[in-house]
Amino acid sequence: MSRISVFFLLCFSVYGIDSEDKARLRKVLKPFFTTVKENPDYLKKNAAKVELGKALFFDTRLSKNSDISCNSCHDLQQYGTNGVHYKKMLEDGTAFRDVPSIYNLNSMELFNWDGSQKDLYAQVKQSLTHESEMAMDEITLIDRLKKVEGYKSLFEKAYPDKAGVSYENVVDSLVVFLNGLVTPSPVDRFIDGDDSQLTDEQIVGGQLFDSKNCYTCHTGSNFGGQMMQKMGAIEPWPNRKDQGYFHVTKNPAHKMIFRVSPLRNIEKTPPYFHDGTSTRIWDTIKKMGRYEMGIYISISDILKMQSFLKSFSGELDQEYIKEPSIPE
Repeated sequence: MSRISVFFLLCFSVYGIDSEDKARLRKVLKPFFTTVKENPDYLKKNAAKVELGKALFFDTRLSKNSDISCNSCHDLQQYGTNGVHYKKMLEDGTAFRDVPSIYNLNSMELFNWDGSQKDLYAQVKQSLTHESEMAMDEITLIDRLKKVEGYKSLFEKAYPDKAGVSYENVVDSLVVFLNGLVTPSPVDRFIDGDDSQLTDEQIVGGQLFDSKNCYTCHTGSNFGGQMMQKMGAIEPWPNRKDQGYFHVTKNPAHKMIFRVSPLRNIEKTPPYFHDGTSTRIWDTIKKMGRYEMGIYISISDILKMQSFLKSFSGELDQEYIKEPSIPE
């Protein structure tokens, strides 16, 4: 008997997974999760806007002091986040929330940890002007871009029927570029019918994810990010300095209410939680069990669930995210 045959026999003997188990898990996942797919037609149709949006995304001139770009915090090579940059900002006192990923945003309806923005256009506008991000004002930004000869042709090509270099076109092109940042993963292909995409351990982890009702909050195309929930629903969250949605509404009932974390690419985007207090997936699962559900999850179950969550990791399109030449 070959080593491969022995391996599969051992897997079966440990987990006892068969095609019916896979079919049952798929049936459980389908109603709650929307699969992500690449859309070449979208990219072809919007090629000029994508080209412009990418250049703007990497251009430090979008920030007040011309010292950071969108990519500085949302590093596309690090799955749209930047834990190292975040930690430095924490030390400098210029940030108090972790940097969320910006991949797979095209179906999202809540943005920021406090859910303060409801669409991607509003989120991009806030990022350009917020004092803790780019800190730019509309007039200064457009005046600055109009002085860059290389941008004139890019704006005209992307928006031939509109007014060239404008704030509206800056925001729109950034949104178009961001909408092209997608990372189809093994769990997508599994949900769409390919049994070979998940290991037996991941199937068991998915069953545990279901049995512990994790899907109740972690739904949608991003396995989260679609609703607001209280951090520390059962036991008070240890770090209560950031009161979440309360900062937006000033309503005491909204203290410690945060957007549910999306789980796509979780393996690639530590640290975790709004306050960055976990750096390992297994620790996040343990804390969710304790503070959100009031249960103890065994190490064995945590590791299986962790394995399932790793199937949410997709490959980066290196050509799409390759740093462009910045217009001069």
